[in-house]
Amino acid sequence: MSLKSENILRFWGALDLFFILIMLYRDIESGLIPYYSYIVNSINIIDSYGNNLPIAFFLSAIILQLSIISSAVLLLLNHRWAKILCYSQIPFRLFLVVPSIPFILELGSKVFNNNAYAAVILLLLSEIVKFISLYRKL
Repeated sequence: MSLKSENILRFWGALDLFFILIMLYRDIESGLIPYYSYIVNSINIIDSYGNNLPIAFFLSAIILQLSIISSAVLLLLNHRWAKILCYSQIPFRLFLVVPSIPFILELGSKVFNNNAYAAVILLLLSEIVKFISLYRKL
């Protein structure tokens, strides 16, 4: 693996780590216990709706959160499974609107004045850029 490929892996790993830190910071700033509060709130929502749709969102979000933690570690360590894990995250990231470039939606909301079309384009763009950069360099 070339130095350039390692840098690409580290870049995406750093962005995953940055996303995790943002989520932890937001929870702590709100007075919540990271991950635990999310699980408790999700269970309460599932109980109040009485159907399976919230369960699908909850399970998808948990799977994505765990995989982002895993991919951050694997990417930073240049592990061979990192690429496969990143590819498997794409449907979850699109479904839950969690771009691989964590700050892109906030930047887009300021630049494009909360335009939903722009948000979707930015989300798709971040996933396409990640996919292509991993595909071409690994």
